[in-house]
Order: sequence, then structure tokens, then C-alpha cells
Amino acid sequence: MKNLYLLALTLFLFNSNFYAQNGLSFDGTNDQVDCGNNTSVQITGTSITLEAWIYPTSWQTNIWQGNIINKESLAGGGYMLRCGAGGKLNFNIGSGPGWNEISSSTNILTLNTWQHVAGTYDGSFLRIYLNGVIVDSLVKTISMANSTSALGVGYAPIYAGSRNFPGIIDEVRVWDITRSEAEIAADMNNELCSIPSSVKAYYTFNQGIASGTNTTITTLTDLSGNGNTGTLSNLALSGTTSNWVTGKTFTPCYPVCYGPTQTLVECDGYSITVGSNTYTTTGVYTDTLVGVGCDSIVVTDLTVNLNPLFTQTLVECTGYSITVGTNTYSTTGVYVDTLVASSSLGCDSIVTTDLTVGSYKTSNQVFSECIGFVLVVGTNSYSTTGVYHDTLSGMATGGCDSIVNTDLTILNTSSSTDTRTECDSLVWINGITYTSSNTTAKDTLLNIAGCDSVITLNLTITNSTTSIDTHTACDTYTWINGVTYTASNSTATHTLTNAANCDSVVTLNLTVNNSTSSTDVISACGSHTWINGVTYTSSNNTANYTVLNAAGCDSVISLNLTINQIYATTDVQTVCDSLTWVDGITYYSNNSIATYQTTSVLGCDSVATLNLTLINSTIFVDVVHACGSYTWSNGVTYTASNNTATDTLVSTNGCDSVVMLDLTLGYATSGSDIQTSCDSLTWINGITYYSNNSNVYHTIVNATGCDSVVRLFLTIIPIDVSTSSNWSSISANAIGMTYQWMDCSDNSLIAGATNITYTATVNGSYAVIISNSTGCVDTSDCVNLTNVGINEGELNTVVSLYPNPTSDLVNLTMADNVGKVQINVLDISGKSYIEMYSKSKNIEIDLSGLESGVYFVRVNSDTGQKTIRLIKF
Repeated sequence: MKNLYLLALTLFLFNSNFYAQNGLSFDGTNDQVDCGNNTSVQITGTSITLEAWIYPTSWQTNIWQGNIINKESLAGGGYMLRCGAGGKLNFNIGSGPGWNEISSSTNILTLNTWQHVAGTYDGSFLRIYLNGVIVDSLVKTISMANSTSALGVGYAPIYAGSRNFPGIIDEVRVWDITRSEAEIAADMNNELCSIPSSVKAYYTFNQGIASGTNTTITTLTDLSGNGNTGTLSNLALSGTTSNWVTGKTFTPCYPVCYGPTQTLVECDGYSITVGSNTYTTTGVYTDTLVGVGCDSIVVTDLTVNLNPLFTQTLVECTGYSITVGTNTYSTTGVYVDTLVASSSLGCDSIVTTDLTVGSYKTSNQVFSECIGFVLVVGTNSYSTTGVYHDTLSGMATGGCDSIVNTDLTILNTSSSTDTRTECDSLVWINGITYTSSNTTAKDTLLNIAGCDSVITLNLTITNSTTSIDTHTACDTYTWINGVTYTASNSTATHTLTNAANCDSVVTLNLTVNNSTSSTDVISACGSHTWINGVTYTSSNNTANYTVLNAAGCDSVISLNLTINQIYATTDVQTVCDSLTWVDGITYYSNNSIATYQTTSVLGCDSVATLNLTLINSTIFVDVVHACGSYTWSNGVTYTASNNTATDTLVSTNGCDSVVMLDLTLGYATSGSDIQTSCDSLTWINGITYYSNNSNVYHTIVNATGCDSVVRLFLTIIPIDVSTSSNWSSISANAIGMTYQWMDCSDNSLIAGATNITYTATVNGSYAVIISNSTGCVDTSDCVNLTNVGINEGELNTVVSLYPNPTSDLVNLTMADNVGKVQINVLDISGKSYIEMYSKSKNIEIDLSGLESGVYFVRVNSDTGQKTIRLIKF
């Protein structure tokens, strides 16, 4: 109980310190927390929410500095929540390769004050929030790209040593969902008691002792359960800054403090009390000890081992003794001894000893066996009924004599004969079916004494008989079974008793023949003499004649006679060119004598005479010339020349008129005229075009006499001859061309002036001649410069900008220290994207957040101004 009390006290003291509502102070220079690149914080797609409480103590000078939450890559993937220059709130998400930013107005944030900041994206809008209220939104339709860098708190991991946050950060949350304004406002003053799965990283900063010595607390705990533990670097971890300090006050969630699991193995009778509960049996018990600030959970894994019980039974000879613990036993009896702490678990063992001590051992055995059984006892063998006594020396337990009493009974076997007389077959007691007489079969059973009883079979088989009774009758027959049959039958049976007193089965084989009647249907030409000898000259269906059929029964035949007539006809034909007649002959001229004899549909002779008149057909050729396709008189549309098609018409005399087609087809053609011109093109249609055009067509006649359509594809490649000027410099806006600057006062070319920018040494009017890779040339308007030698001389120092062009970082160097300067990065419209102040002669400017294009870096001091053209790619 003393140990448990100390454990509970330790948990209470630990909890009181653990739950201090602290934050983490950052020096703004190199303090940082690296939370790793776990997959849980690699958020992509269209939903994200970043939240934090901040207490800024100063503003950084660069809009990309002051990182609160940062996970970015050089490829433009990831997300950022920043406290930018001048008190701006910035939220960025990367879509790869570019960044998408929403930035508040200047001074929206306040120094030395706790304030809640948040940024969200839902696939359509970027939004930023201050103290639970939306302050700005921006329409964006993008998909977030992954960042391979670590998640950083208070700094930007890929720019370690820069872009750091100055001040205190508390209650950082990273979600992979888009939270609403109401949800952000509802939870921002509360710690998350139940952490949703959509929270991918969650830091309450409730660690360390506020402004105390915390040099051993170098990790930031992630409460999301995703293992995004932060590693602290460069923090002093003592004092009031760069250390664990007093954070924002929240409505707390009292955490549960888990104490260690205590594992106990004890003996029967042991008990332990944890809190208000007492346990005496094996089990795993969980008790909650309610404390101030948090509850402590104590897990007790208790195993209670019962005292081992051991029983030993011994039968020994006189003189035997056994010692159990401190006791010795040598006489018959049951003894119980307790051996204190003798088990392997340190518990008491209870031993029960059942001891029998004697001079010999007697055993009795009774056997009832059949003849042939032999029993061996010691050196003796017994095979007849009797009671036998044998002494076996030293055979009992402990080496005593063993007396064996044997009562043996030998039982006799028996035999009998089973005499049977059966018809045809017998299934006997051995399961065998016998179909003939048998006197040798045997089967063995157990008799009432339990020994073998042998039975011998004496079987006589007498057979049943069968016979067939064959009859032939007309129409009907009555058999010996009294049944009258009207049809043939070979299955009917009748059973009698034969001389052996077995069945005699008679099977009927009956053939019943029927009397018949039929009709003799006859068609004849003119007359017919029938089987009755009568000649009929007209149709008849009443005559009958009777004969015997093949079965010897009456067969009555009825006559159905039809008398048909003989015919003669003339076939009159008028046809074109030829006729193939019914006789198979083709006639090419008139004919009136040909005849053909055939059988009429009634089966009688029919003679036909031909009367033929022939008329001849005509043939001509239709010659046609067409373009593309031609539809002829036969309704067919031809898309190729053809001299084989024919069409058949009807002439005035009613015969065919055959027309043969002789068709020649020409084809319309089409083509494309692809032209590239610097400023204009006068085409084959006589029209001059000044812009790109792909919808102009012109038609001419081709070699086949058909239309040929030409389509123009014109690309006008204009040259951008606009320029931008600043003080003593003029720059061409067209990139990637060939340049030659000229003096407009006399149109003379300026030697060596072939760069995109020309810096004049004297006031004047200047223009640039621009050539592209296709050979097009154009000249800009003249630009008057009147500031040469005025403002630049006032700055009174040499200013360099390199590298130029650049992709992200550029260095601005001044030859002399001119004091505090203001630096602005502007686009060609004059919009300022970066504003910063410095007293250094060497300044690094980060352009990674800007789109590719032309910018101007303007340097202002108390003595003057200088502007340098910069290209970002």
C-alpha cells in the first residue's frame, strides 16, 4: 500500500506540472521546431485548415518571413500560415509549380497581443480568419501539391536560419478538412478534448515549466496520434524568451495520466488494495484514482497461485519407511504434511501419503474360457477346469512375494445339422443363396456357454417348371384363365402345381389376326376393267369384292373409280427475240407446226401445238462526262468512270431497248496554302490580309475540268515594338529577339547597343530595331529621355543586381553605404509586390512567390532613386 500511495502522489504532482497551459517562445532568428515529413501531414487535394494562437513581439521586414506553420518545397507544393511584414496575415497553398496566396491588409495583426489566426481552402476559395472572424477571401480553383520537406513550426524548413517567427506560438492545429467560420470560432478558445481523425497534427505546447530551466524538454508532443513529434533546435530553453513560457489560457481538457502497470505473482491468501478496491484472486484490474487536474489509471496484473497439492500412494513390504518434510512413516496409514514455501513459486505444498506396509501381496483372478485356452502363471501352465495357487517370489511392489489365486473354467463347443427342402433356392443363416442341393455348407455361432457351435446344412432343392401355350385365332380368343383376348398377347401367365409340388407357370403365346377391309382407289383415262371382271366407262364408288387375306380372314375390297378425259390445245405466243418452249427447244423465228405431248394434271394424254410470233429488241450507247459523281437513268450514282453499266428500257414495239453507259468522271480537288508573313499577305484572290486567318477559300478549274478549292492558313508574326523607360534607360518588351538601338535625331545606329535595354549617356530621342527568328523586322516609336544624369547622380553610388535573369533569389549590392534605403519590387504596371527597408549594402530579395515576367527593382534613399529592370523566369 505504501508503494501505491507514492505512485498516486507522483502522478498527482506530475499532472499538476504537466497541465500548465504553456506556449513556446521563438527568438525570430534561428529558433525552430522540426515536426518531420510523416504521410499524415502530406495533405493534397482541395481541403485544408491551419490554425494557431500567436503573440508576435516584432514584425519581420520580408513578406515571406514570420512563418507560423510551414511545409513547402522549392517545386511549389505544400502550405504556409505566416505573420508577414507590417502585421499582414498571409496564407499560401502550393499547386506545383506555383504558389497561391491570400494576404490581408497591413497592420491587421497586433504586436504583444494574443490573437487566433487561421487559413482554409475548399477547392474554390482561399480564406483567412482573425479571432474566429473571416477577414478576406480569394477565388482559386486548384489542387494542392505535395511537399517533400518537413512540417515546421516557427520557421521554414527549406530556408533554415531565415523566415523565422518572433514571438510566442500556442495551440497549433493542422486539419485535412475545410472548417467553417462557425466551427473555427466555436473551438478556438478550447483545447480539443476528443481529437477527430481529420486532425493530422495537434500541438498544445503544455510542456515544461514556464520560464524555468527546461533544457531536457527538447521535443514537442503531437496529440493527434499520428506521431508528428517536433524536435526543438537552437532554443535556449531557459529564461523568459526562446523557452517554454506561459501560453494562451484555454478551457482545458483534463487529461488522463496513466501510471505504470504493476505485475504481482503471489500465493493463496494474498490480498492487495488499490483505491477503494481489494483483490485476492488472479486477474487484471484497472482502477481510476481521481486527482486534481487529471485522473490516474493504475493497472494491476495479479496472479494468485493456489498451494500445490500432491498425493502419493505406496504399497511396500515390512521394513519400508518414507520421510516427508520432517516426518518419517513406516506403517500403514494416510498422512498429510505441509511443506512451507517449498514450491517453485514460493508457496506452501500439501503432500498426502497413502502408505500400505505388508509382508506379501495377494491377487485373485477368475477365467471362463473355451477348449484350447492355456493360462500361464509364473512357471505353471493351466488348460483344464480347476482352482490353482501360485507364489511369485519378489514380484510385489517393494520386492515382496505375490500370491496368485486362479479359478479357471474350460467350456465345451457344440455341433448340429439343419435339414431343409426348398423350391429353386435358399438364403441360409450364413447369408449365402443356394440354388442347388447342398450337404457340406457349415456356419459357426456362439452357444449359450459362449463357445463355438458348428451347424451343417442338409439342403434339397426342387425346381419349379414353366411352359408356353401357343394359339392363333381370328379377332378374339378365350384362354384357360377365363380371360377373352382381342389382341395378340405373349405376357399373360397362369400358375399350376407340378409333380414336385412347386409352381408350374404357363405363359400364353397368342396371335390374333383381324378381318380386313380396304378401298381400291383408281383413276383411269376413258375406261377401266376391275378385279371382278366388269369394265367401267364412268366413275364408280359402290362396287365391292371379298377375298381371304394373308392371315386367313375375310378381306372386303370397295372400288373408288374416277374416269378422266383426253385433251388437245394450241399455245399462242408473241415474244421478243427468241422463245424456249416446253419442249426445251429455243425458237428464233415464227413457228406454227411444233407440237408437244404430255400428261395432263389428271394423268391423261394432252397434246399442245405452238403458234409463235417473234419481235426483235434494240441497243445503243449513252456517252457522258461529269465531275465527282453521276446518277444515271438506272438510279445508280457512279463515283468512278464506267463503260460496263447497262440499263434496259421498253421500246415502242414492247420489247427491250438496252442502253450502255460510257461515263468519264473528273474530280474536284482541294489543297492548303500555308503562309507565314511578318505583317500582311496579298493572296491569289487579290485580297490583302493583316491578321491570322484559316477560313479563306478560293476556287479554280483543275486539269480534269472540275473545281479545285484552295484554303489559306495564314500566320502573321507581329513584333512587339512597345518599350518601357525609366529615367535614363529604355527596355524593349519583346523577349528573345535581336535588338539594335538607334538615335532618332539622325536615324543613325548606335554602335554596340544590341541588348534588350539601352541606357543613354545623354538626353535624346531613341528607338530600337527588333528582328525575330523568321526574318521579320520592325522599329519601335522614338522615346525621349530627359532625366539622364539627374536622379542617378543623386543616389551617388553604384547599384548592382544579380543574377539577372533569376528564378527565385536575387542580390542587391550598393558600392557605398548610403544609409537606410527603401526597396520595392514592381511589375510593369507599377504594382508593388515586395517592399522592404535596409541599412545594409548587401540585400537578398526572395522572388520565389512571384510569377515569371518582367519586374523593376526601385531603390529609394534620402539622396535619390535608382530603378533596375529584372527578369524572373
